[in-house]
Amino acid sequence: MSFQEFVELGKTLGFEGKDLNGFAETKSNGAREERVLEREHARELKELELRIAEENATRHSVSSSSVQEFYRKRPDLPAFDEKCDDIDSYLKRFERFMTSLEIPKTQWAVLLSSVLTGKALSVYSRLPDEHVKDYDRLKSSLLRKYDLNGEGFRRKFRYSRPEGGETYLHLWRE
Repeated sequence: MSFQEFVELGKTLGFEGKDLNGFAETKSNGAREERVLEREHARELKELELRIAEENATRHSVSSSSVQEFYRKRPDLPAFDEKCDDIDSYLKRFERFMTSLEIPKTQWAVLLSSVLTGKALSVYSRLPDEHVKDYDRLKSSLLRKYDLNGEGFRRKFRYSRPEGGETYLHLWRE
């Protein structure tokens, strides 16, 4: 209510002169303070709602500052392409990348899944829910799928040939 409305209210209550002016002033100041308190309360309530929403978003998502850092840096690490990448080399590269960003190993499996394609992605999607966050299990499953065990590496060595511009001497010196 405005000051004038309080004056009218005071008149109906029987106040006159200084008493009427004091009544209207007191009520007007009280109403003003009440509006200020309501605005402060509304602001505090908004801040609390915002904080709760942020906590819920953090709690319900995988994201943390290090995961967000990974996604900012993600263009530096292209997706795995089984046509031109070896899974063992790609995993080594991925591990070095995660280590250099200081991302905890507990988040590696989920982050690796975001850059897998083809058979590798199907390996991840077939993992049981309790193993989805375990990087070591994901890695061993991927290596098994691509036959990269002792026998697989022997076969790979036996059938390897020099790539364009390489000679056997180049391979031996490296």
